Amino acid sequence: MGELQYVCLMPHPPIIIPEVGGEESEVCRATIDAMEEAANKIVDSSAETVVVITAHGNVFQDAVSIIAADTVKGDMGQFNASEVKFDYPYNLKLAEALQQQCRKRGINVAFIDKLLAKDYGLKLTLDHGVMVPLYYLQKAGFQGSLVVVAMGLLPFLELYSFGVALQEAVVQHQGKAALLASGDMSHRLTQDAPAGFNPRGQEFDDKLQQYLVEGAVEDIVHIPEALVEEAGECGLRPIVMALGALDGYQISPRILSYQGPFGVGYLVAELFAGGEKGDSIYPHLEEIKKQNVTQSRAKEHQLVRLARETLEAAVHHGQFTEPDHELPEDLPQQAGVFVSLKKGGQLRGCIGTIEPTQDNLVQEVMRNALSAGLSDPRFDPVEERELKDITYSVDVLHPAEDIDSAEQLDPQKYGVIVRSGARSGLLLPNLEGINTVAEQVNIALGKGGINPRDDYSLQRFKVDRYY
Repeated sequence: MGELQYVCLMPHPPIIIPEVGGEESEVCRATIDAMEEAANKIVDSSAETVVVITAHGNVFQDAVSIIAADTVKGDMGQFNASEVKFDYPYNLKLAEALQQQCRKRGINVAFIDKLLAKDYGLKLTLDHGVMVPLYYLQKAGFQGSLVVVAMGLLPFLELYSFGVALQEAVVQHQGKAALLASGDMSHRLTQDAPAGFNPRGQEFDDKLQQYLVEGAVEDIVHIPEALVEEAGECGLRPIVMALGALDGYQISPRILSYQGPFGVGYLVAELFAGGEKGDSIYPHLEEIKKQNVTQSRAKEHQLVRLARETLEAAVHHGQFTEPDHELPEDLPQQAGVFVSLKKGGQLRGCIGTIEPTQDNLVQEVMRNALSAGLSDPRFDPVEERELKDITYSVDVLHPAEDIDSAEQLDPQKYGVIVRSGARSGLLLPNLEGINTVAEQVNIALGKGGINPRDDYSLQRFKVDRYY
C-alpha cells in the first residue's frame, strides 16, 4: 500500500533560479531559503515519487491534464538559462492509477501521451511551474520519479475531488509519494505588477495565508469568486487540489515564507508532514454546495427561472419545450438578452443577443438559455448530471448608444461593443476581474477578432441583471 509522506506549496518565479535571475535572485532570499527547506523535507521523507501540480502546462477549461510518458525533460532556455536542465523518470503506473480514480469520481481528465500531444499540439516537456520547484528538489538530491498534473479551470469542489482521487491512487499504488503544489499568489500587489495593481491582491494573499494557518479548508474552497478574480492569482487551484489529497487528515499547515518583491506574491508553505487520517470532509463540502444552489434558486428572478426550466426541459427530454410564463409588466416586450451559466462559481456557458431576434422577451430568454447550455463553442453541452449544480443569471440589454471615446465608458456601469467593418465584439458590464476601461475594451476587441491598431467604433449600453 502506498503512502503520502509530505505536501507543500511552492511558487515558480524563474527569477529565483540564480542562473536566470543573477544578483536579483537575492531579493528573494527568504523565498529561496524556504524552497530549500521544503525540498530537503521532501528528500528526507524518502518519497520515491513527487507529484507536481502546476498552474501552467496543458491547462484546459473542462479537464485536469496528466502527462503520460516514460521520462520527462525540460530546460530553462526560455529564460536564457539553457544550461539548467532536467531529465527524470516518470511514474506512469501511478499516473494511470490516478486516471482510473478520476474516472470513478466522474472527473474529466486529459491523459496526454505522445499521440495526443502530436495530434493536438500539446506539450510533454516540463513547464516552468514544474521546473522552478524542481530546481530546488534537484539541488536537495532528489533522484526519484515524477508525475506531472496541470490544474483544470474546473469548479473548486471538482478540483478538491481530484485531490481525493490522487490520495486514493497513491494508496492503491505501491511506494511513498510527496505532493508539490506549484503556484503564485496575487499578481497585482504593486503599481508596477505584471497584471496591474489591485488593492484586493494583498487582501487575497493575507486571507489565504490566514485560512491555511487555521486549516480552514472549507473557507479556502469557498473563497469569494470576486476576490479571486481581482487578485489575479495562479496558486489557488493547485492548493485546493493539494488539500483534496489531504482529505480526512489532521493537517497543521505552516507558512515557511511569503514575499511580494516584484508585485507577485511568493508563498512557500508546508501543508502536511505526516499525521493520522480521520473522517472525510468531502461530503460536508458537497452538502454546502447543494445548500448554496438551493438558496440561490429559492430567490431566483422569474427570468432566471424561465432560463433554467427551459434548459432543464431540453436536457431532460431532448426537445424544445414552451414553459408557460407571464412576465412582470415592468420588463420590456423585446430586448437583447444574455444568459450566463455557472457551475461551482466557474463559467459554464454564456450566449446572448445584442438586439432582439425573437417576437418577445420570453422567447429571447429561452433561445439564449438553450444556446448557452448546449451551443457555446467553448464548452461541451450541459449534461443531465450537471443540472443540479448550475446557477443562472440573465442580462436584459438596454439599447446601445454611440460614444466618441473610451473616456465615456465605465466597466462597472456600462457594457461595451466594439465594431470594425463586419467584425464586432461585446463585453457585459460589472464582470468579476474587469476593473479598468482598458481591460474591458481589449477583451471586447479580442472577442471580435479586431486588431487594437485597426480603426474601430465604440458603443456603450446598460443592462438589468437578474439572478
